Amino acid sequence: MTDPLRIAVISPVWFPVPPTGYGGIEWIVWLLADGLVDAGHDVTLFASGDSRTKAKLASVYQTAPSELIGDAITELHHCLLAYERADEFDVMNDHSGLVAAAMSGAVHTPVLHTVHGPLDSLGGVVYDHIARVSPDVGFISISLNQRRPTPHLPWAANCPNARHCSRYPV
Repeated sequence: MTDPLRIAVISPVWFPVPPTGYGGIEWIVWLLADGLVDAGHDVTLFASGDSRTKAKLASVYQTAPSELIGDAITELHHCLLAYERADEFDVMNDHSGLVAAAMSGAVHTPVLHTVHGPLDSLGGVVYDHIARVSPDVGFISISLNQRRPTPHLPWAANCPNARHCSRYPV
């Protein structure tokens, strides 16, 4: 391996990582962050304080504010913590949603935003705006089919959701 990277992984703040119940994106973020640590990288996970990870944990909320899900100020507060520290990282991987994706153009650190939702409705329209306002952000799709409504977005990679093979054997 080359020199380890300093990587920020930004999770949605609504549920702990890994989730104790619902939380599909939080499972993916947990597998990613811990896998990057296992690969020798210096990883900081931005998630709620009740999360468990091998990475360094950074949070503005001691416990996941699930009761506030969808509240823009709560989400913004969480994302700002990560972007205020952007200079500490070689790359940032955001999974937290549209608010953080829109803000990604405000930092000089490369940001890759993983798109977890569909793009065939208003989400696709908003991602078009984000691509114009923050042209340096790279998008990661979770399937090639997800890209179909918006093939013109600045796709950097396709990364299907991970799975924990010991829990879900083939």
